[in-house]
Amino acid sequence: MSRLDSAVSQDQRSHAKTSLASGPLGRIFYWLSSSGQPDSDELRGRLIQSIMDRKGALLVGTAVVIATATFAYFMTGAWWPIIWLVTEIVIVAVRLAVISHAERTLGRRREDYVPALLTLGALWTVVFGAGSYACMTSGEPVLAIIASVNTAGAVGAMSSRNAPTPRFASLIMVICCIPFAIASLNAPYPGIGSLAIILPLWVVGMHVIMFQNHDILVRMIRAEKVTRRLAMTDALTGLQNRMALDEKLADMCARLERRIDGDGFSLLYLDLDGFKAVNDRHGHTAGDVLLKAVAERIRHALRPDDHASRNGGDEFSVILPLTGREETAFVAKRLIATISRPFEIGIGDTIQLGVSIGSAYAPDDGLDPAILLASADEALYAAKRAGKGIHREYRPSDDGPPNLDGRARA
Repeated sequence: MSRLDSAVSQDQRSHAKTSLASGPLGRIFYWLSSSGQPDSDELRGRLIQSIMDRKGALLVGTAVVIATATFAYFMTGAWWPIIWLVTEIVIVAVRLAVISHAERTLGRRREDYVPALLTLGALWTVVFGAGSYACMTSGEPVLAIIASVNTAGAVGAMSSRNAPTPRFASLIMVICCIPFAIASLNAPYPGIGSLAIILPLWVVGMHVIMFQNHDILVRMIRAEKVTRRLAMTDALTGLQNRMALDEKLADMCARLERRIDGDGFSLLYLDLDGFKAVNDRHGHTAGDVLLKAVAERIRHALRPDDHASRNGGDEFSVILPLTGREETAFVAKRLIATISRPFEIGIGDTIQLGVSIGSAYAPDDGLDPAILLASADEALYAAKRAGKGIHREYRPSDDGPPNLDGRARA
């Protein structure tokens, strides 16, 4: 995990414990929404997100309840099916609205919606259990059969949809079954009380399946995380690669455009001066060792939340979040001084390199990643022309916007 990822993870963990687990009730919600395994907050966030992604189960459950309540009304003529139907529609509408708001919320603030999601889920289960109880004790055999099927189906759906949070899933499965079990003991049908014995066995079986699904989901998330890290990492230097740079730029431009981040950010383009001569004289192995050493110096010259990447060859990029022009110039000067110090890479001679840097600033120089990259590249080209080993900011020319195809540099 990079230092930036570590900082974000720590920030998420701090917010979760502050906003969600503050007070006894908050600690209960945090415990219920946890997987029961010691792991990162990134995993926790993905597990909670996976529940939000499974909205289809909510809609199917609502359709079943609406149909059951409608049948119950025409069979019994009572008012409780109407109350059940209206309550169902209100609860599912609120649940979908909360999920929609949570999905539009970025990062750690999504934790703020967990108590509402759990409360609404538990409330739906209580109302569903009450409806099943009413069906079982209505005196209508057809409604009793429907209630039996619905309860079994609901427990199965809960074990699947809520597998990411097994503690909460266990709670609502029990809540769902208790009213049905009590009603089966009091229902006016011979032998139907045996369901009170069979149902717990069914719930135990669903628990086994739920924990298996949970373990599979956790393994998939962890494997995806490893695969993503490998796909986003430069194999030689350990820095982020060009794919990661493009994704990070797109995300930061989107956040800035949506005014999530109040201040802008800077993009630095770095190109080593004299690296080709090292490769020609000492070979590609020495060049690879040198690139690793340069990457390590770049890491140590930056703040924990800065984003460094290797674009390919001897080119690097750095994103400086929430950074103005003066601070950008200071960081560029520090990078030039750091990289210009002699390198000892085990070939007997010290290696002297330089670095030229071009920078672009968002939003002044654009809010499109391609435009920012081209602007920083133009600035780097200007630094090369000015004598190398210096930093230049992007300055719009009279010729129009920057060349998106890039330019050949010396």
